[in-house]
Amino acid sequence: IVAADPAVFSGPQAGERLPPLPVLAMYGARDGTRLDPVELASGKPLLLVFVHNRTRPSTDLARVLMHFGAIYADQGLVSAQIALDAD
Repeated sequence: IVAADPAVFSGPQAGERLPPLPVLAMYGARDGTRLDPVELASGKPLLLVFVHNRTRPSTDLARVLMHFGAIYADQGLVSAQIALDAD
């Protein structure tokens, strides 16, 4: 009998709690400070947009998603764009 490999999921699954995600703010009033978008959402719906490589398509898609986040912010959606770096 061969044991089945455990299922591998991409990212958190529905109902799972997100771990802390400390990031460095790069723009706006919080520029240069550390913040945690998961903590800021405090249980509200959270849209995280991760950008690995700044290209025209990734910038355009991130802009659309962040616009969506702004539209639904008054309904409790918290959104953040996170630029990934080597570290």
